[in-house]
Amino acid sequence: MTKLSRAVITLAVIVGGGATLSAQNLDTNPGFDTDVTGWTPTSPPMMSITWAALDAYGSGTSGSGLVTNSFTSAANAGVTQCINTPLTDGASYDVGAWIRVPSGQTGAGTAGLFAWFHSGAACGGSQIGTLAVSSYLPPPTDSWTLRTATGVAPAGTLSV
Repeated sequence: MTKLSRAVITLAVIVGGGATLSAQNLDTNPGFDTDVTGWTPTSPPMMSITWAALDAYGSGTSGSGLVTNSFTSAANAGVTQCINTPLTDGASYDVGAWIRVPSGQTGAGTAGLFAWFHSGAACGGSQIGTLAVSSYLPPPTDSWTLRTATGVAPAGTLSV
C-alpha cells in the first residue's frame, strides 16, 4: 500500500431498488455543496478533510472534500460517515465516488472506497459485510475517476 499524501474525493452512498432514477442517496452532504458536514476523519490530526471548490462535474455548483494524509508512512486512514437509516436485509446497495488524486505529491497517491455493514446501530456491533469499490488503486492523477460497486446488505444489517 502506498501513502495517500493528498487526495480530493467526492463520495456518495446510494440505496437503489432497481433503476438508478429511483435511487435515494442516504449520505448526509453527499456532494459537498458548501462544506464537509457529516464527514469525519478516521485518524485526526494526521488525516483531515476540508471543503474545496473543485467540482467533479465541472459545473461550479458544488464542491468536494479535500482529504489530506499527513502520515510519514503508509497508513490505512481516511474519512467516514455512518448511515443509521434502517437498511433492508437482502436489498441491493450502491456505493460510488468521484476520486481525483492531484499530481505533485510527496508520495504516490492512492484511494479506496468501502462500505462496511454493521449489526448494530450507529455503526456499532459486528462488521458483518463489506462492499469494496477498489482496494487502494491509484486513479489517474489530475482527473476525476468514477468508481462504483453494488452489493447486498447481509441479514441483520442495522447501519453502514
